[in-house]
Amino acid sequence: MENYYFQSFKENTQYGDIKVKQGIIKSFPNTLQIEDTFLFSQSEEAFKTYLIIKKNLKILRQNQCCPKMIQILASSKKTVIIYQHFLNTVLICNKKKQSHKYSCMKVQAKPQVIRLNKIYYIFWFKNLAQLQIMNMETMVIEQNIFLQRKENWLQVIKVHRKSEFIFELCLRNNKSISFYDIDLLTSPLQLLLTSKIELQQQNKLTHLTIVNQNHICNIQNDYMSEKYLSLQIIDRTSKDNSSKIVEFMADEKVQLLNQKQARKGDQPIIIKLSQNQLGILTNIEKQKFDFSIFRRLNAINQILSHNRNCAIYTQEIRHQVLIYIIRKLDDGRANIWYVKIPKNVIENISKQIANPL
Repeated sequence: MENYYFQSFKENTQYGDIKVKQGIIKSFPNTLQIEDTFLFSQSEEAFKTYLIIKKNLKILRQNQCCPKMIQILASSKKTVIIYQHFLNTVLICNKKKQSHKYSCMKVQAKPQVIRLNKIYYIFWFKNLAQLQIMNMETMVIEQNIFLQRKENWLQVIKVHRKSEFIFELCLRNNKSISFYDIDLLTSPLQLLLTSKIELQQQNKLTHLTIVNQNHICNIQNDYMSEKYLSLQIIDRTSKDNSSKIVEFMADEKVQLLNQKQARKGDQPIIIKLSQNQLGILTNIEKQKFDFSIFRRLNAINQILSHNRNCAIYTQEIRHQVLIYIIRKLDDGRANIWYVKIPKNVIENISKQIANPL
């Protein structure tokens, strides 16, 4: 077997049991996409593209020197939605019937794709300051929304669904974060501004914003320091949008786990990968990360390799959070960690953050 999981165990924590798997991927991926049932990996080794079954890491399909760079936009039990970059085409493939339909994009630019629901998708063209609303059933662009170029938007994020047809979007530039509602039942579609938060701080620049309906997490750096970054956590529910700062090293990686499934009032669940050790932020005031939650994983990971070439991916599906840590080994292969955190564990951690010792 080229790819395989070779061990699994449970982390017995005070918050509940966490399932962990450790495996090997034959070649360290250049890019990786994680979908519901599979991994899509592109490797520099002979320009190979792999479709890997996530459950056991078996290679489902492999192509060599693939002429069409593709991106998997979404996947379900019945269909896979694929974007072909060079052909500028969207494909919807039916898994059971092994058939597909396609639509050619009129704009010659690579979009960021945001899924609103199973029918409507947003295609955001950053350099053109343009949003396209696409109906995946009819394969028709129903509307173009042109943003003001002077705003120079850097990020567009779907925050959450307010009702069946109303969704909240977040747009960020270097100066501010703006929140908009979009109602799919209105015609023409419009972005309705609901709130705006100023970002500009002395000697600080925001690189990335992660948002849920309760909090805004900004990853920032200080112009005077190259070694340290800061995570600014803004409480959206407070009247004054109060914020707290958590410092971390520039080579450490942080992620927000409850971005999609956060309920009103939930605390932010922040994980950090530091020197091959995985921990969760349990006390925001004291900037305290608990690494004992992943005690066994961290102990094994510490002795495997000293290579720091690694990446961390998260996925929220079916009331659980999945964490993948992909790490390059000394022989060129990739070590993969699969961590499954159930809903009850996330809830218990959130309670701990809300009421720290």
